[in-house]
Amino acid sequence: MKTRQVQIINGRRIAEKIRHSLKSKIAKLRKKPGLAIIMVGKNQASEVYVRLKKKAAHEVDINFYKYLLPAKTCFNRLVRLIEMLNRNKKINGIVVQFPLPRHLDEDRIVEAIDPKKDVDGFHPANVASLMSCPSTLRQVKGSGPGGRPQIIPGVLAGILWLLESTKVGLKNKSCVILSNAKVLAEPLAFLLEQKKLRTKIIYPPFHSIKKSLRLADIVISAVGRPQFIKGNMIKSGSILLDVGFSRLKGKAVGDFDFASCSKKAGYITPVPGGVGPMTVAMLLFNVLRAYEIQHKQI
Repeated sequence: MKTRQVQIINGRRIAEKIRHSLKSKIAKLRKKPGLAIIMVGKNQASEVYVRLKKKAAHEVDINFYKYLLPAKTCFNRLVRLIEMLNRNKKINGIVVQFPLPRHLDEDRIVEAIDPKKDVDGFHPANVASLMSCPSTLRQVKGSGPGGRPQIIPGVLAGILWLLESTKVGLKNKSCVILSNAKVLAEPLAFLLEQKKLRTKIIYPPFHSIKKSLRLADIVISAVGRPQFIKGNMIKSGSILLDVGFSRLKGKAVGDFDFASCSKKAGYITPVPGGVGPMTVAMLLFNVLRAYEIQHKQI
């Protein structure tokens, strides 16, 4: 019996091509775009993500500004900083790095960001705009038909791009999304449904998921539970997109148990090297898009 050979979806390689394209476009601008990152308190994972964003921004010639605030920073102080950045014409994109300390309301913080500078794409106005207008991957890539400009969350755009990279026909395929957050899962489901996928969202607790996973052609997991999805829980030949990130014995791992799932899946994203690099690349794409919107170039 011939052993199935899983295809590794290389997010690093695709992200590198996107960054190269962005650098070429930015080189033609009169001014460099600016990205501001705000981090409140110390969080090891957040520090890693911020370093990756800084490195990638410098690579494509986006000016990078980092603001570090103490963990005890109050809501009003944080909002004052955001409002200052909203007014700063050198700043085209603003990201507040999550998670925030528990005393800060993340939803209210996101709402304080000017929607035109919300390059994470989760401001209620941007989510509403996204979900009121069907979006194709061509629009995600910035080469689609006209219409009002949109900032699509980088993680969602990255997932779509990786899914398309498999060259597998998606129409009428079944997809299960495992997520802790509606703000991520619902827009993602909407985008996937535009591609004629039959989509189901499962939120915690994840007690009875095996039947759904075994029937799913595509599984997207954004839970943050190390290796909790095993190979015997998935459908043979399925596409697995791992948005999860955890540390297990000092090693970066995802929600899928890569060793067992890769023996049964048709396609799988690694952790690290899959969705993560694509999310950063699409964040930079959004900074350029925000710059163009603010300068009325699109």
